[in-house]
Formats: sequence, structure tokens, C-alpha cells
Amino acid sequence: RKPRVHNREQLVRDASRRLAANPKDMASLAILADVYFNEGEWEKALLSYGTLMETSGARPEIDEFEATMRHGISAMNLKRYEEAYHSLGVARTMKPDVFEINFNLGTIEYNRKQYEKAIILLGAANQAQPDHLETRKYLGMSLFRLKKYKEAIEKLKGVIDQHMDDKEAIYYMAHCYFENGQMDMAGNLFSHLRPDPVFGPQASLMAGSIHMKSKSYDEAQMDFEIGLKHKQIKKELFLELHYRLATVFLRKPEIQEALRHLQAIHDVE
Repeated sequence: RKPRVHNREQLVRDASRRLAANPKDMASLAILADVYFNEGEWEKALLSYGTLMETSGARPEIDEFEATMRHGISAMNLKRYEEAYHSLGVARTMKPDVFEINFNLGTIEYNRKQYEKAIILLGAANQAQPDHLETRKYLGMSLFRLKKYKEAIEKLKGVIDQHMDDKEAIYYMAHCYFENGQMDMAGNLFSHLRPDPVFGPQASLMAGSIHMKSKSYDEAQMDFEIGLKHKQIKKELFLELHYRLATVFLRKPEIQEALRHLQAIHDVE
């Protein structure tokens, strides 16, 4: 809990004064660390809890678990993931069932592409707090990566039901439907994402590919053209969208338009 505003300055002033007089006054440092942590001053919190961790072995009055866990969470907020991983891992050996530890370690394992480990950690976090949407999302994305599409859909649907604007969750659920052979559901979701600046180019490619399979060439053309309107687009996607458009025009057949898009590819590579 955050200290009350009218107490905050007094707390910090008194603790800082005692610590200046006695640098080994860990009780005062713990007070400052708590204030910094609760107020999101992550750099100061990280330094303070780092000192508390280092001295906890010789100072039984220090809560070693809390200092270690909060050091890890502070590092997470600063995107210092190696430090976070180490501290949270140590904290988990002391208490393996704490939500904050399992959630944060699970997201790190996901970003490391260690999806089996991520599922174990995020599954434990999900059991502790079933309504936490970020846990459900990362768990769903991890399940998708391991081709467990039905389980992934269940987790991601719970996220989207509560947060309909979560484009990342929608994108992964669309891929789950696609891999699961549910093309109508996948196509609808990919089409919904076409204007999005982050997921739009890839979603346009996927929506157009689904329309091409059903020989809906006009719809596929529109999908690919929407994808190419994005300002931020990776080179490989740019080339692939032009190639698919050329293929659409060959099927229609509109040879001159197909040549125009093939020439656009040739101009780049």
C-alpha cells in the first residue's frame, strides 16, 4: 500500500536522515525502498532492494524474500530482464506459489521462446488469479506456439471478451482458428485487424490468402491492397503482398496489373 501523501515526505525525510547518520541502518533503507516501490520509482527501488538483498544473510531482521522479489519486479519495470529473471528465480525457490513471481517469470520465458517453461509458470499464475487478463493472454500465446490451438483459443477468448481492443490477443486467436481449419472465424478476425498499424500488414496477407483459397479474388485483392497502404511494413511482407496481388490479377485475369506488381517486386529485389 502507498503511504498517505501527508506522511510520505516525513517518512522519507526521517528515514534518509537516519540512514545518512548510519549507512548500516537497514530498517530505514527498507522504509525508503517501500516508498520507492509503491510510487513506481523503479531505479531507486532497484538500488535499495539490491542493498537489502546483499545484506540479508547477515541481518535476520530483513525480509529476504520480499527484498528479492521486489528487486526482480523493479528490474522488470526497467526492462532489465536478466536481473529480473535471476532475482525472481531466487525468490521462487523460497515461495513457489506467488502470483507476481510466476507471472513475471512466465512472460520472460515466453519472450525467451521457452514456451514449455512459460506454460508451467503462467499456468500457476492463472490458477492463483484466474481473472488476470495479461496472464491469460501470455498463456494463450504460449499454447499457440506449442500448437495447442483449442486450449489457446479458450484462453484468448476470455481475454477478448473482457478487452475487445486487445489487438495482440485477436491476432493470435485468428491464427489459432486458421491453424485449426476454422477459416470463416480466422478470416473475420484478420479482416478486423487490417487497419491496425502493427498487425495490419500481416493480417491483410492472411485475410487475402483465405479469400484466395475460396476463389474470392475481388475480396483478396482488397485485402492485399489494404496491407500495402500501411506506411510501416517489413520488406518481406511488402514483397509477399505484391506477389499475392500479382497472382490474384493473373487469376482474374488482368495481365497488365499482374505485371505491374511483379515489376514492383523486381524493383526492390
